[in-house]
Amino acid sequence: MNFYKKIIISSIVMSNIIGCQKNECLDGVKARIENNQLDGCGFTIKLNNGDQIEPINLSDFNLEPEHNKKVWVSYHINQNLSASICMVGEIVVIDCISER
Repeated sequence: MNFYKKIIISSIVMSNIIGCQKNECLDGVKARIENNQLDGCGFTIKLNNGDQIEPINLSDFNLEPEHNKKVWVSYHINQNLSASICMVGEIVVIDCISER
């Protein structure tokens, strides 16, 4: 009986560990939120590849933006805007964002 309890507990622990890294955004990439309030820009998102993007609709999502919060994000480039206050990256529309 103890053997089966150990297997069940191990399975639950492993599924919780694996579940923490689940990407809820289709085609989402690893990123983190950056707070650029001092520069007057607000929040930007730094992708794991080093690129930075400027979302125009971050407030549309049920996510509390915090500096260095790790997220999954999928997005597309906004064709209507060409410049911003931040000037640190592409201006984008977020399609999906979730904590990781």
